[in-house]
This record gives sequence, structure tokens and C-alpha cells, in this order.
Amino acid sequence: MRLHFQTPNSTITLPLETSPTGHCIVAGRLGNQNQPAQFLLDTGASVMVLSPKAAERLAVRSLPGSVEVTGIGGTASGRNARLERLTLGTLTLEDIPVVVLPFPELLGCELILGYPFFEKLLVRLDTVGGLVTLAPPGKLSPQRGEQALPLVFEEHSGIPVVDARVDSIHGTFTIDTGSSGTVTLGAKFTQQHRLLERYPRSQEVFAAGVAGIERAKRVRAESFVFTDKGNKAREFALPRPLIELPMGLNSSDSTDRAGNIGMGFLSRFLLTFDYSKKRLHLSKSRDFTRSYPHNRAGFETLPWGEKLLVRTVQPESPAQEQGLVPGDELIAADRFLLTARVSSLRRLMEQQPGTPLRLVIRRKSDGEQRELTLTLRDLL
Repeated sequence: MRLHFQTPNSTITLPLETSPTGHCIVAGRLGNQNQPAQFLLDTGASVMVLSPKAAERLAVRSLPGSVEVTGIGGTASGRNARLERLTLGTLTLEDIPVVVLPFPELLGCELILGYPFFEKLLVRLDTVGGLVTLAPPGKLSPQRGEQALPLVFEEHSGIPVVDARVDSIHGTFTIDTGSSGTVTLGAKFTQQHRLLERYPRSQEVFAAGVAGIERAKRVRAESFVFTDKGNKAREFALPRPLIELPMGLNSSDSTDRAGNIGMGFLSRFLLTFDYSKKRLHLSKSRDFTRSYPHNRAGFETLPWGEKLLVRTVQPESPAQEQGLVPGDELIAADRFLLTARVSSLRRLMEQQPGTPLRLVIRRKSDGEQRELTLTLRDLL
């Protein structure tokens, strides 16, 4: 893979969008035809993943063999291919190895930018300011108050790993900007420390990845601390975070890692990834101390074709109290039309306690439209 900058100072800053599912999205262009496309920035991906629709549209050149890709939801098989070109602002990448693999459309992208992308560049993510900065190694100045944590890379995947503690329990955690979750603990780690019994209050949540959808329970921990064994002064502690506990053991949890740190947690920092020096640079964003948003309505959704359906309803929640049931179709929320492709629901459900959320639904049992008003409140 070759890359070059057209700008003299070899540094570019582009708009960074946080998608409705909580993923980091940047706009660019694909192929020699320069077709507009959306890219997902994913340190948790060992390869560059191209959607089959984009591969067909661009007529990408297939290569011999297939590859197994492990992620949220398990392991999936894709075919090797080579993408001629992609462009991000004035940065051009050419002759790019990709894996053509179906992934959920709700990720909102055509191409997942994984390890081969991060390996070549300094990547700075400012989700609060809505900006991503790309530069060759050594070209970015440190930020005020910035601290560097050492990174270790998994041998076969290249996924970055850091040391951390959750409620005084030490472990190693992967850093995954392709996850919209906060901290998702591994099934083995969860079982070893009996964590499902440790936190009585929880919410069922769903995470989407390259291999499908995975269920978890979201709970509130006492603390989470980034650690540096060589320098205790570099510790970053976050009080009362939301963490996620897997509800089963699947093929994506084949290591002894304590867990995975996603953008629901990392977005509290200005992040600079420097793979060349094996460092993750952190500085606190203005959102560092804000309360953790969570689902205050008490129901989860499921895309079904073009529809958005209620998947689960939390007991003793505003949703249950107003009679919402699994299978109901969501048509509108606070006058926003809802479909499987377009949904503002996640942010609406995370509004402050006391906020009314007005829903228009189609009842599963009789097909009739109904209006419900849920008053949001803290459920964790």
C-alpha cells in the first residue's frame, strides 16, 4: 500500500462525524472514479474491510484465497481483493489490500479503515470537536496536558492493547475505535471474577460488528483506570463509568484479554495514535467529566428490513410502564421519522432525566398506530 500527501506540510484535518450508532465516520472517495464514500476508523480491525456492494460497484480486483475476520458477533469469512485508490482530503492511498466482507449496514460506511491504515500514519481523533487529523509519524505537536500510554500490539491482528483496572481488578484491554461501547469485558474475565452477580442493576444492549450482533449487559462500575506499569503518575482514572458484560461466550472471545475499550469511553479524550512509537497519547476533552449517557427509556431496537422494531423492554422502565412490547414497530420519535437506516432514537433516549419522549408506534398485535409518551429517568 502506498500513500502520499499533496499538501506541503503533510498534515490534514477533516470533519469527523459520530454516527447514530456511535461510530467514527469520515467522508472520502473510493476508486479511480472518485466515488463518494463513508469510512469507519477502526483500531479494532486487523484488516481493511470493504462492503460487497462497494466492491461490485468499483469492480475491485479479487485475489486468491479467503480470510477469517474476527469481531463483535463472532468470526466471518471474506475474500481477498485489492482496491486501486482511496482519497481523504489531500491524502491518497493506492494499491490497498482489502477483505470483501458483508457487515451490518447500520455501521453507516462502505470501508472500514483498520490496522494497515493506522500503521502508516499518526491519527488524532477529536470527537468533541468533530475533527480527525492525519499526518506522517513525527509530524504532530503534543497537546497541552497530554500523557502517553505504552501500546502493545497483538501478534496476529495488530490490535493495540493497554493495561488498565476496573474496580481494582487488573487486566489488559484492546483499544477499539470501531466499537461504540464503553468498556466491554471479556466473557472469561467476567466469569472468573463473577461480575454478572456483582452488579445487580443492568440494561441489555446490543453491539454491531463485522460478524453480526452481540448481546451484553450494561452496568455501572465504581472506577476504571488506565495504567502504566513504568510510571504511576501517568494513570488516568474515570469514576463511575458504564461498562458492558457479555451474556455468553462466543468465538470472538478466544483470548485472555480482560476486555475491549470502545468509543463510548474513549470519546472523553483527545486521542493520538502513534503506532510507529507504540504510544497512545491522551488528553482530557471538555466532555471528560460529563455524566455517561445511557438508555433512559428502557427499550432496545432491532432493524428488520426497512423497519425499526422493539427488541427488548426493560422491567420497571418508562417503556414498560407505557405499555411498549417487543415486536412493536417504531414509526416516529419526537416528530423524527424512524427507519432501519435513519434513526435519531439513540440520542433521544439518552436525553436528561425528566425529558418527555413522544413515540408513534404500530402495535404488533393489531397493526394499529398509537402514541406513547415516556418520561426519561436514570435506570443505572
